[in-house]
Amino acid sequence: MSMIESSVTYVETGKQSQLDVSVIIPVFNCAPYLWDTFGSLFAQDIAHNKFEIIAIDDGSTDASLAILESFAQRRNNMHVLSFPHTGSAAAPRNAGLDVASGRYVFFLDADDMLEPDALRKMVLVADETGSGVVLCKMGGSGGRASGVPTRVFDRTRFGEDFIESDAYRTLGPWKLFRRSIIEDHKIRFALGGRIGEDLPFTMAAYLNSPHISMLSDKIYYWLHGRADGMNVTSLGQPAITDLRMKLILVQTIVEGTDPGDRRDLLLRRPLAGRLGLGNVLIRLCSQAVNADEVLDATAELRGVVGPIWNDALRRAVPLETQVMLDLVLRGDAAGAITASKLLSGSTALPIGLDVQAPGFAYMPDTGEPVCDLNAKLEVHVESVLPSGHGLLLSASLGAMGAEAAPDTVRLVWKHRRSADEIPITAQIERKYGTTAGMRVDVSAVTDARLLDRRGHWDAFIEADWSGVHLRARMGSRRDESLDTTTVLLGSPTMAAMYFTPYGNLSFDVGPTKKYPGDQVRTPAVVTGVMTISRRRVAFVEGSVSDVVSVHVVSRRAGRRGAAKLRALTSQSVAVVLPRSRRRAHELGLVNAAGDIEYVSIDGLEPPSNQLWAGKE
Repeated sequence: MSMIESSVTYVETGKQSQLDVSVIIPVFNCAPYLWDTFGSLFAQDIAHNKFEIIAIDDGSTDASLAILESFAQRRNNMHVLSFPHTGSAAAPRNAGLDVASGRYVFFLDADDMLEPDALRKMVLVADETGSGVVLCKMGGSGGRASGVPTRVFDRTRFGEDFIESDAYRTLGPWKLFRRSIIEDHKIRFALGGRIGEDLPFTMAAYLNSPHISMLSDKIYYWLHGRADGMNVTSLGQPAITDLRMKLILVQTIVEGTDPGDRRDLLLRRPLAGRLGLGNVLIRLCSQAVNADEVLDATAELRGVVGPIWNDALRRAVPLETQVMLDLVLRGDAAGAITASKLLSGSTALPIGLDVQAPGFAYMPDTGEPVCDLNAKLEVHVESVLPSGHGLLLSASLGAMGAEAAPDTVRLVWKHRRSADEIPITAQIERKYGTTAGMRVDVSAVTDARLLDRRGHWDAFIEADWSGVHLRARMGSRRDESLDTTTVLLGSPTMAAMYFTPYGNLSFDVGPTKKYPGDQVRTPAVVTGVMTISRRRVAFVEGSVSDVVSVHVVSRRAGRRGAAKLRALTSQSVAVVLPRSRRRAHELGLVNAAGDIEYVSIDGLEPPSNQLWAGKE
C-alpha cells in the first residue's frame, strides 16, 4: 500500500472544525474558461465541507464576475471578492490569503484545471510527511506544452530538501502551501509587477519549510494556453519593473540563506537565467536616454547585488551577464549602454585574448576591459557520414565574438562511466570572419575501433587559443538536413552511432543494447566481389532498400561509369560492374533523395579513412 493510500483514514478522521485547504483563484476576463476551471474544482473528491474556494475578480470587464457570483449562490464553500483592476495576480492572491482559513492554501489560475483527486492527494501527502510545500506534476493543454516544468517531476518524492530534489527549479505558485508557514513568516506576493511576483513568494515558502514533497505519478494540474493570447506571462512588462521583481527575488534568497554554495546555486536563476538580470540590463540600458538614467535605475541593484557578486557566481553566469553586471556594478553606465546596444542588436560583443590572464576579455573602445570572461564555444555540426567502422564529421565552430580563430581543434570521445578520453586531431579546413566573430570549418575522422572500452562514448569538441581552452558537447546544433537515425557500424555490428534525447552525438560500443531494425541505418559495405559469367559482380549489404542507381568510380583516372543494380533482399544488392571499369575502386550508391554513399570495392570492407559522400 502506498503512502498516499495509507493516509486516507488519517484525514477523514481528523478535526472536522477546520478546513483542510483554501483554493485561491485570481480572475480577470476569463469568462470562457470559468466553467471548465470551476467544474474541475466542483468535481474534487475531497469532502466539500473540507475545502473552500476563494475567487477574487480583478476588475473584469467581461462576464467573469457574474459567472463567479452565480457559482457562489449554489456553493456554500465558495466566496467571491471583487475590486478595481490591478493588472497583476499578486494583489488578488494576497487578498485571498487574508481571508483564507484552511490549514493549507492552493493557488489555481482561472484558466487552468485540476484532476479530481488533486487536492485530496496533496493534503494527504502534506499531512503524512509534514512538508511545508507539496508540488504536483503539471501538463499543458490548449497549446501550452512549452514552459511546463517536467524535469523536476521525474519521480514522486516525500519529505526531501527543496534544493536536492530540484524543486527550486520551479517557482510558480501552483502548489499546496502550509498556511501556518505563510502567516508565521508574513509571506505575500510582491506588488508592482505583472510577471515574476510569484517567484519570491514560492522561494520564501521553500526557505521556511522543513522539507517538500512531489507527486509525480501522473498529471494533476493542467496549464491552459488561452486562444486570445492573454496569458499574463505572454504580455511582458517594462524593463525597470522586471528589474525590481528580479531584485526582490535576489533579496529573498539573500535574507533566507547563509553565504555559500546553496545561496550561490539559488542565485543563478535571477542572475544567470534566460530572463535573468543580464537580459534585463540589456533591455534597460539599450532604452536609456543617458548614463545618469542608467545610474539612477540601477542604484538598488548595486546595493543588493554588489555585496554578493563573488567569483563563484561570476563563473556561473553567461558572458553577456558578466559584462553587463561588471560594468553596472563598477558604475560604468556609458560602457553598459554601449555594450547593451550591441547585444540588443544581435551583434556579438567583440572579445579578444588577454594573454596575461590568460583568457578572453571584452575590449571596449573606451573604458576598462572586462576580463576573465566565460567565452562559450559554439559548434554547428554540418555532416556526420558513417561508413564501415567509422565516421567523417564536419562542423563549424568559434567563440562568440572572438576576433581570432583557434590555433588547434580536437574531437574528443569521453567514456560516460569511466571518464576515459580519446582525442582525435581535427583538420582546420577554412577560417572566415562573421558578425559573431571568427569561425573555422573543421573535419575529423573517427574509427570506432579506437574506442577500446565497451559502453557509451560522448562526443566533445575542444579548441585552443594561445593557452585559452574551450570545450563543448556537440550535436545539438546541427544542419536541419542531417540524418539523426541510429547507425550500426561494422559487420558484425561493433558500435551504434546515435543522437541522445538532448540531440548530442554519441557512440554505443558493444553495443550495450539491441537497436530495433526499423530505427537504425547500417552503412553500406562490400561483402564480396566475384566473377560470374565473365562479369565482375560486387555484393553490398546495409541500408540499401532506397538505392535507385549506382555508378563506379576510378580514383586514379577520376572517371565514372554507370553500373547495373540488382536488388537481392531489403538489406543487400548486387552491382554488375561494366567491362570498361574493371579497375573501379568505389561504388556510388544513389538513393531516391539524390544522396550518394560511396563504398570501396578494393577489399571485403572499405578502409576506415575512406569516408566520402556527396550529391549528384
